[in-house]
Amino acid sequence: MTGSNPIERLPLGCALPAREARAMTDPLHDLQQMSAFLGELNNALAETRDVLPQRSEGTDRTGSVTVVLDADDLPLSITVATGWERRLSPESLGGAAVEAGQAAAVNRMSA
Repeated sequence: MTGSNPIERLPLGCALPAREARAMTDPLHDLQQMSAFLGELNNALAETRDVLPQRSEGTDRTGSVTVVLDADDLPLSITVATGWERRLSPESLGGAAVEAGQAAAVNRMSA
């Protein structure tokens, strides 16, 4: 292991292992190699998921909308602050919610 980050063990770009420049003569062997690689990738993703916070929070730039995301980046809550209408137009409220959700996702990855 090169570091505590399990993704560091994977090839850059998560590319499948390089194959020799030859015709596919043993498809079973190729499938076994691919299966092993996918197993390693799955393990690395599970380890990464365990390291990330289970919840994250973000707010739009006006402080009007706060979004809390779960471990799958799905919204647990969306809160609109009192007085939001003094900072945002009604048409901008949806965009503020998206911005807050994006901030929460970024915060989760940088935690």
